[in-house]
Amino acid sequence: MSRRAAGRGFTLVELMIVVAIVSVLVGAAYVYTREDPQPIDAAEITANFVSEGSQRAVAAGAVRANVVQALGVSARIKIAVEVGTPTILSMERLEENPDPNSTAAAWIEIRRVALPKQVVVTGWTATPTLSATSGPATPLASGASKDIYCEADGRCDGLMLYFRAARGSRKARVVLLPLGGTPVTFASW
Repeated sequence: MSRRAAGRGFTLVELMIVVAIVSVLVGAAYVYTREDPQPIDAAEITANFVSEGSQRAVAAGAVRANVVQALGVSARIKIAVEVGTPTILSMERLEENPDPNSTAAAWIEIRRVALPKQVVVTGWTATPTLSATSGPATPLASGASKDIYCEADGRCDGLMLYFRAARGSRKARVVLLPLGGTPVTFASW
C-alpha cells in the first residue's frame, strides 16, 4: 500500500504548488480586469458634463438684467475645471435674490465630478478648431483652474481642453464650440 493511500492527504509540497498556481491566476486576473482609464475617457466625461451644464442653463432661464449689470456676467451656469490629482469638474448655478429689485446673486454648487487620477488636464486653447493642433496654448499646472460659462440660450464658452495620460503618451482633447453645439472629443491633439 502506498504512503498516500494510507495517509489520505496531500503533502506540503503539493499544497504549496496549488497555492502558487492560484496566486498567479489571481494576480493575472487583477492586472487584466482593473480599470485603466484613458485620456479619451476623461474627455468624454468632460464633454457630457458641459452638455449637461448647457441644458441646465437653458432650463434655469435668463439672469435678470439688473443682476447682469451689477455682476458683469450673464451666464447662468459656470463649470470650473480644477486641475489636480484628481482633476475636479464642478458645476455651479447663479442664484439670484428673489426680490426683483435686488442685484444680489451667488454661485451655488450643484454637481461635482472627479476625473480619473491616471489622466491629467494639460491646458486649454481659446480658439476651438476641429482640425488637429499642436497642443494647448495656455498650460494648466496643478492647482490652476479654468472656468467655462454657459448662457441661458445654451451657448457655452468656446475652447479646447487637452488631456494626456499621467504615464504614457496617449492624448485626447475636447472641443467646445461657441455656437451651442455638442462638444466633440478626439483621441489626439
